[in-house]
Amino acid sequence: MSDPALPADPPQAPAPTPAPKPDAWMLLRIGATVVVAISLYFAVPLVHAPSYVMALIMIGLVGAAFVAFVLFEFRRILRSERPLLTSVESIILVITGFTTLFAYTYACQSAADPASFSEELGRGDALYFSMTIVTTTGFGDITAVGQMARGVVTVQMALTLGFVAVLVRNLLRQGQRRAATVHGTSPPDDD
Repeated sequence: MSDPALPADPPQAPAPTPAPKPDAWMLLRIGATVVVAISLYFAVPLVHAPSYVMALIMIGLVGAAFVAFVLFEFRRILRSERPLLTSVESIILVITGFTTLFAYTYACQSAADPASFSEELGRGDALYFSMTIVTTTGFGDITAVGQMARGVVTVQMALTLGFVAVLVRNLLRQGQRRAATVHGTSPPDDD
């Protein structure tokens, strides 16, 4: 018998669940999606119109598709049984989409006006240029010369610093909240 004068043992907290490790399927899906995104970038026809209006319309359509993709990724995290890994996967895919969207923009600009950049950009050059901006490397071997090109580069730099940082934070936060729900722990504090 237990002594009623002694306090009862406090309930034991559940043992923490070890962090899930990426499985082969997830890594394959990330790799395949990156390959498909880059393949689509090389396959979608460039807008060769001398007018920037057509180029902006095409870029707007691609941008709308990108926004839809980001929203899809948020919903995917909310339904995931492995939300933190899904968040990391989403970040990789969103950054790939972001980079290829601007690469497409630069390739269209160069096709419409080859003097927009320090050299005429092929698709590979445009992807390289976009990646140097996203990674803030900026080698300087390709530069924006025309006003429209400089404007788009400025937008990409600002979005890279602001939008991508906020997006990465929100994707991770969403993953943490969903993980807390799945594992029955308290969600992270909002800062």
